[in-house]
Amino acid sequence: MNKTLRRKYCALTAGSVAAVALSASVHATDYNVTTLEDVVNDNDMVTSLREAVIAANTNTAAGSFLFPVAAGEQDTDSISFSVAGTITLTEGPLPIADDLSIDGNNAITISGGDASRIFTVDTTAGVGANKLVKLSNITLTNGLAAATESDEGNGGAITIAADSVLLLQSVTISDSISQADAAGEGGGAIFTAGSLTITDGSLESNSVSGAAGNGGAIFVADGGSLTATGTSFTSNSAKRAGGALEVSANSTVQLTDVSMTDNLAGTNTDGVITGAPGNGGAIHTTGGTTSINGGFFTDNTAAREGGALWNN
Repeated sequence: MNKTLRRKYCALTAGSVAAVALSASVHATDYNVTTLEDVVNDNDMVTSLREAVIAANTNTAAGSFLFPVAAGEQDTDSISFSVAGTITLTEGPLPIADDLSIDGNNAITISGGDASRIFTVDTTAGVGANKLVKLSNITLTNGLAAATESDEGNGGAITIAADSVLLLQSVTISDSISQADAAGEGGGAIFTAGSLTITDGSLESNSVSGAAGNGGAIFVADGGSLTATGTSFTSNSAKRAGGALEVSANSTVQLTDVSMTDNLAGTNTDGVITGAPGNGGAIHTTGGTTSINGGFFTDNTAAREGGALWNN
């Protein structure tokens, strides 16, 4: 046996299979990410986040004989990390197509590298009874949703499809950009047509760069929902409306103890008009139901109407 194979064999027999460290049960597979590289390689000695997501999505084993990434189970697969630092995506967004829980343990940042959206969440075709996707204790940054012929450019960091469910717990999303450029588009950090719940989160310095884009941090699409508790929206901006949040018709938004500070609609920090109409420095709502309990709105600015709130 050559030295490389002997080292690999020892890693296997020591119970630290580099491609994946997991404990499988009837109901779940637990993946341990062991590299910060965004790579898919059946024969290396590490498990990347992308490899773990693919295995969880497909419920099909990946990797090689010596370094297998086990198949995900139908319900409640999870991903944790034995490394700390920043994962910069080089292969495009990470598509989540089945229920999954990812916990960064306050040690992981995932960056789009100013070139890519970070996650797409669409569990409508997922198997099993559970459709919940959960991200915890993690930072997402520098996502970019480019507007192209095939992509409207919604959701700089995350998009959530209709009938999909995402829970963000102690998650920070920052410096992400949506290039969406129409009245029904946007979401510098998140675009949701499904169900989004945020607890103890932070959305900071996200933006919609398209002249007609909306929802500097979050765009809640027709039929979507947002429940946010103990979450801060700071220094987000949209050129058209909704510096922090755009609420569409037939959607539901519940905000509890949420702070909205220094968000901008239709203007920049120098007071220069960037778009029209420039309504709703913090929140712009064109229908649906919005409930606000506690929290505060401070120093938000709209170019035209509703420095903090604009309700059609």
